[in-house]
Amino acid sequence: MRRWRCVPALLALLLLLSACGGGAEAEPEVLRQAMTDAAPSLPEMLRADDTDENAEELFAHISDMDYGKVSHFFVLYAADGSADEIAAILVKNSADAEDARRSLASHLADRARLYEQYKPEQLRRIEQAELFVRGRWAVLIVCDGAEAVKAACIRAMG
Repeated sequence: MRRWRCVPALLALLLLLSACGGGAEAEPEVLRQAMTDAAPSLPEMLRADDTDENAEELFAHISDMDYGKVSHFFVLYAADGSADEIAAILVKNSADAEDARRSLASHLADRARLYEQYKPEQLRRIEQAELFVRGRWAVLIVCDGAEAVKAACIRAMG
């Protein structure tokens, strides 16, 4: 009977290890946490993701991609209206990752037009954004120190 007590702990350990070394298919929460930890200057951030009740509607704010192609997504955006934003889309099929990146690039261009009128001092952040694909993930990073956040993201992806 004592022997079976360690089985739940072993299963939990295996789950943690798979999240840490998930390659380009890292768990969304692990990825989100690694990125925010690498950006200590972020203001208070609000969050939307695929676990929200109206996830498809929220997703449409960052991408015009067919939501049926999406496995997971999250977006963190500044509560104070600044340009800071971190968004990531995990597509079901790696062939769709570049389309996800293009949709985030379009979103970024829309944000640049908004900030030209609304808060032009924020344009620098948008101009220095990191936008990339790794595996099935497409990622957008708009914040001070975006390069460090990208590096943390890539490390979390394995």
